[in-house]
Amino acid sequence: DEVLEGVVEREARGAGGWGGGRGGERGGQDSPGSLTHRPPGGGDPVTHTFTATDLADPAVRPRAGECVDFRLATDKTTSALHATRVSRRRERGVVATVKRTDRGCYGFMRCLDRGGQVFFHGSQLPRGADPVAGGEATFVVAADDASGRSVAVSVELLPAGTFPAAVDVPGELAGARLCRAGRRRARRFVSWHRRP
Repeated sequence: DEVLEGVVEREARGAGGWGGGRGGERGGQDSPGSLTHRPPGGGDPVTHTFTATDLADPAVRPRAGECVDFRLATDKTTSALHATRVSRRRERGVVATVKRTDRGCYGFMRCLDRGGQVFFHGSQLPRGADPVAGGEATFVVAADDASGRSVAVSVELLPAGTFPAAVDVPGELAGARLCRAGRRRARRFVSWHRRP
């Protein structure tokens, strides 16, 4: 029951379910999705299929190009391996900037797992959540419907100190230090050091 990481190549369409086992589509309306992953220990990429019923949350369908977590299962009818409990991969990040408007807020998250930044909108935060620069969060990176750009969705703000004190950020930044400063209010700030 090992959790594996993969990338969606083709998203599953339709209500899920298969007519006559995993070998065919029901009524020509449903189509399986596929994802690719590298087996533990290396080797060539492997592709597995999945349907809407194989999603951990049927209301959240991973799109092509999105990173997912999944498990492998064996079809009882065909004995073929397929992906199951497919879910979007949650990433770690730090709120880089926050802009407030009369209708809410928006800003950018610094991705700790992949480097770079992604946009977030206040509508993706839990009701009443108040993001601050330097705050820690987890989120799912998805493609925006309108622009196609990567955005942070399903943002969850975390208590201060959730991530290790020193986090290595791939790419242009390294050694993110999360610190406390000030006497009256312990304010959090992030100090990023550029790689040489």
